[in-house]
Amino acid sequence: MNKEKIILFFVIIAVSSLVIFSNIINSSRNNNEFIISFNNNESRFLNDSLVNKLLIQNMQLDKNRSNLTLDLKEIEDFLEIQPEILNAEVFLLPNGNLKIEIFERKPIIRIQERGLYLDKNGEKIPLSNNYVYKVPIFSNSFKNKNIDEIIYLTKIMSSDSFFKNEFSEMWIEDNKFYIRFRNFDFNILWGTNTKINNKSKNLLAFCAYSQFDTLNISPKKIDLSIENQIVAVY
Repeated sequence: MNKEKIILFFVIIAVSSLVIFSNIINSSRNNNEFIISFNNNESRFLNDSLVNKLLIQNMQLDKNRSNLTLDLKEIEDFLEIQPEILNAEVFLLPNGNLKIEIFERKPIIRIQERGLYLDKNGEKIPLSNNYVYKVPIFSNSFKNKNIDEIIYLTKIMSSDSFFKNEFSEMWIEDNKFYIRFRNFDFNILWGTNTKINNKSKNLLAFCAYSQFDTLNISPKKIDLSIENQIVAVY
């Protein structure tokens, strides 16, 4: 019986030592030891260094604090209020390090006047020194009230492969949208975002006609705003 008690005593000592040792190791880990990855391994606006700086400076993390005591949801929420970040997921790895997966927003149009991009949800993204997105430009005075219509028309242009390759610029005059294609010399008066299918078909047909027109006389503008018509202005 005494022998069993002695064995049990040493087992308890061994387990306690392991627990204490584990706690010492975990508490010695710095909370700025982050393993950061980006969606599809592509980071356009941010990088590891910028994310580390954001977390350490803005969340005021204590370097002597164990990662085990961090509020992972709080870190995710903080990252997701950054304009470049669509979604962030934070995990605590078995070795005590933090795994941070970041999904960046993807711009679909650049607002030239404001020096920013818009994503597909109309969220504003500041320009970056790290990367310049090759997206169409909204080139004249920008108003927040037009965001939904700008995004809607941009999505229309992106939904067709020909339009997507050609669409380079958009602006508003007299409450009507104008667009510009890369390989055509005329401005396109789109008008409002109504009768989308008819306008798209007419525009495709006119561009196809222009490519095979042997007279090489290009209009200054084509007008799609008149229902069921396309008017060329020379």
